[in-house]
Amino acid sequence: MKELSRATTTVTPHTQETDLKMRLRSFATLVALILLAVSRHADASVVLTVDVSDPGMVSIQSTSAFSAVDATGLSFSDGVSLVGLLGTGTVAANESRVSGDLAVGVSQIQLGVQFVDASNGLFNLFGGPDTTIEFSTNEPAFTGQGLFNLSQQPLGALPPLGQTGDVVLGFNATFDTVIGTYVVVPEPTSLAFAGFGMLLLRRRR
Repeated sequence: MKELSRATTTVTPHTQETDLKMRLRSFATLVALILLAVSRHADASVVLTVDVSDPGMVSIQSTSAFSAVDATGLSFSDGVSLVGLLGTGTVAANESRVSGDLAVGVSQIQLGVQFVDASNGLFNLFGGPDTTIEFSTNEPAFTGQGLFNLSQQPLGALPPLGQTGDVVLGFNATFDTVIGTYVVVPEPTSLAFAGFGMLLLRRRR
């Protein structure tokens, strides 16, 4: 009786190294595309970057971009909104900021409370009912960074890397006054890992 030979696949160190290189290149390419998207939106006044890698500590970071409009004497109880930040399955929520000092650039009123509208995925940030906000085309729209809790949102509702949208005054349906735009970015450690990986690939060549 003839024995059937069993085919075996041997994974060599060379094969593993090649696979690692391919993974690093793919990851680095993804990060590069996101950074390119961010740079292309620079002219569109990206006033906020958003990192959702940790849903319980979502980072909203100001940039040095100036406001696209001059606006004064506005009620801060209406706040500002990131239009379309959240997607399908958004859960309504209203709670205080976890930590940080994210504030409107001119008036320096801090954005300390978050409100999520389940009907349209709107993410609204505001201060107190008795304060006013001011934006100037000659000064950065926002300063500082704030950490916000979105852990109650389903993963499918969180935005993908590279997503962009308008940052507007208020939370009504008109969104007439656009301050600038936001963009979803990778966490800093991911950028560092991608850079380290590319450095390793260059040294091995």
